[in-house]
Amino acid sequence: MDISTLSGVPEEHIKNRLVRIFKPSKNAMQSGTDNTHHWEMEFETRERWENPLMGWTSRSVRQAQVSM
Repeated sequence: MDISTLSGVPEEHIKNRLVRIFKPSKNAMQSGTDNTHHWEMEFETRERWENPLMGWTSRSVRQAQVSM
């Protein structure tokens, strides 16, 4: 069963999702290497649409709101 028909999510928002994995640069005020040994993951942001069931504005992914 296709979930987009039940949830109201357009199909283009469910498939082909991209994520960017990167190591952030150091702060300009930081000279040492402490707290620089982590990676970040950032999901692509996609436009929003109106949910036909509730009339609310919806987003394709909750992960886009999360920084890891």
